[in-house]
Amino acid sequence: MTNSQKEQLIDGFNDITAAHQSAASAELQKTKPESTGQTKIINTREIQTTGNSSVVNTILSMTRNTIRDAAHAYLDRNWTIIPAKLTLEKDGKVSKKPLVPWRQFQERLPTHDEIDGWFKRWPNCQIGLVTGSVSGIIVIDVDVGHIPEDLKALDIPKKTLKAKTPSGGMHIFLTHPGEKIKTLTGLRPKIDVRGDGGFCVVSPSTYPDGRKYEWKNDRRIAKAP
Repeated sequence: MTNSQKEQLIDGFNDITAAHQSAASAELQKTKPESTGQTKIINTREIQTTGNSSVVNTILSMTRNTIRDAAHAYLDRNWTIIPAKLTLEKDGKVSKKPLVPWRQFQERLPTHDEIDGWFKRWPNCQIGLVTGSVSGIIVIDVDVGHIPEDLKALDIPKKTLKAKTPSGGMHIFLTHPGEKIKTLTGLRPKIDVRGDGGFCVVSPSTYPDGRKYEWKNDRRIAKAP
């Protein structure tokens, strides 16, 4: 892809954001945890982010005593994480809200001490991953009921890191291109973009009813088209 084409795609994302500004999510407003057992997470101590490529050598099956261990592992991966609360609402949907003021974490990594403090205060919190340039990724959030042709039209690489959401949807991980990519609700029907100023929930987090976020594969994170 030429630089001109890349610039056109980025402009396209941001043009759509402007067109949907009313729906855009530009501002999404420490005891032992109960979750244990087999968890798939990224082997963060063996991989680094270099230049425009975000390298994931493997996703390992490993025994984790607490979800806190996974949070520390993601930080070792240079992914910015925050504590999140997932709540089952009356309409059956699950809301996802940060438990801390998190604007600063759109610009910096937390410390391991901060993570320990969060899990001491909120032992049952889940893991939110801050997307955008701070973590070097954007996420395409695909809900159940999307139109396959809409997803295909976005020309998203098929071979990239993906995760299954508890609702049956999918998170598609792509490298952040360097230029600002805004978080957007409604890129296409039931297809959202989690970019700068956004976050998503990651494995081994669970819904209140026990359904889990799970990694689907162990692929390298592909470049955004």
